[in-house]
Amino acid sequence: MIDYQQDIDGDLLFERGDFVLTESTNQHLEALLYSLPGWWKASPLCGAGVRRGILEDGTLGELQGTIQEVLEVDGMIIKKLTMYPLPPFIDAEYKKIK
Repeated sequence: MIDYQQDIDGDLLFERGDFVLTESTNQHLEALLYSLPGWWKASPLCGAGVRRGILEDGTLGELQGTIQEVLEVDGMIIKKLTMYPLPPFIDAEYKKIK
């Protein structure tokens, strides 16, 4: 997937007065992981809330299930997802559209 490139703070990057485009799977993955349900108007249930999940009393297994569900609903195929040792490791890609 191609999207506008963001810096580490989420600000759009510009080059020669125009937006910078990039392969954006990792940016989308990060947005899905750190956002909370309700943050995305078009998809109000989307968001794994990783920061909250790690800090609360829930188990890593519950958080792993939430991450897997959110990514699959967004159209990703998860190749590998490990929760321990922290931070989580996720290898995922979007399904190919024919």
